[in-house]
Amino acid sequence: MGTRRAHWDHVYETKHPDQVSWFSPENRVSLEMIEHAGVAPSDPVIDIGSGASLLTDALLARGYADVTIVDISASALDLVAARLGPRAAQVRLITSDVTELKTARRYAFWHDRATFHFLVADDGPEKCSGLPVRRHSPEELSAFFAPELAIVESRREEHVTPGGAKQRFAWVLLRKA
Repeated sequence: MGTRRAHWDHVYETKHPDQVSWFSPENRVSLEMIEHAGVAPSDPVIDIGSGASLLTDALLARGYADVTIVDISASALDLVAARLGPRAAQVRLITSDVTELKTARRYAFWHDRATFHFLVADDGPEKCSGLPVRRHSPEELSAFFAPELAIVESRREEHVTPGGAKQRFAWVLLRKA
């Protein structure tokens, strides 16, 4: 894990958050799926592999009061805390590899835009930040989590990177069966 942590710390120490290929200034699909799932602002939400994403800012702006973000990179979470300023006290920031995350908390919504593979489509990029990835279709993701979770919705998104390249992403909204 130390090598992965060092890799992601290096990424966030050498690139501005809006320079990474997965940067999204508005997190439109994430916010739409959270809304579609019926998550109330008082419900606990966790964002796995948050990096320095602006999703936390958007959730706070919409009144979400119980937000936890988890990333393997302490450097990424430091960027989020610095950006949020005093609002960082409203967010639980956890530095952890998700495969080692231990929490007794239950969450109404588990958001993961990239960690489970990184959740790219089966026709998406073969590497992310220099690391190989495993590509999944929405159907494969749904099958992986079945029968504990059932698919509510799936989407494909053509994400445009800050450099102008187009990447296909697969999204699934799953609910406990």
